[in-house]
Amino acid sequence: MIGWYVHHHGLGHATRSTQIARHLRGEVVGFGSVPVPEGWPGAWVQLPPDLTDEPADPTAGGVLHWAPLDHPGHRERLSLIGEHLRRDISVMVVDASCEVALLSRLLGVRTVVMAMRGDRRDRPHEAAYDGASLLIAPWPGTTPEPTWPERWHRKTRYVGGISRFDDRTAPPLTSSRRRVLVAWGTGGTGVTAADLDAAE
Repeated sequence: MIGWYVHHHGLGHATRSTQIARHLRGEVVGFGSVPVPEGWPGAWVQLPPDLTDEPADPTAGGVLHWAPLDHPGHRERLSLIGEHLRRDISVMVVDASCEVALLSRLLGVRTVVMAMRGDRRDRPHEAAYDGASLLIAPWPGTTPEPTWPERWHRKTRYVGGISRFDDRTAPPLTSSRRRVLVAWGTGGTGVTAADLDAAE
């Protein structure tokens, strides 16, 4: 069985994970504190939230990104994931959490990390990417990440963009006027109508 951790921020992680999981024909268990994504094809483990306005040492001195001390939600969510990893998960895909990637690898489960662009050589990312059996890059191999060490490139599979619109065909152009495609997530944006006009 394949496990798939889905980060709660925005909708991009859930949307991308769902598109891939649909091709796994139900052989997937999702984990996340977001509600089960629409169209999710397999089982879903609802995780408690681990957010707090006053976290106690959440980075463990820079070793981790988010592991607040004395937080019952954080402790419970990792325990739930660990229980499933102990029983029936042979591969864990993580999109995205350094802590979940490390937990999976510490329990001896093959870990696949959905990689992100940019310089990821901070301590938590280095540990997660180094410990992963495989990195999936949702961008073309013709544009590898220049800041990455060679050891990451060697275990990266470049798959190109993943979209919920992959099965659609683009409408034909009906005029010679230039058009601009703008895409952003649900996290908000400062783009204005004037910015779009300027881009066009």
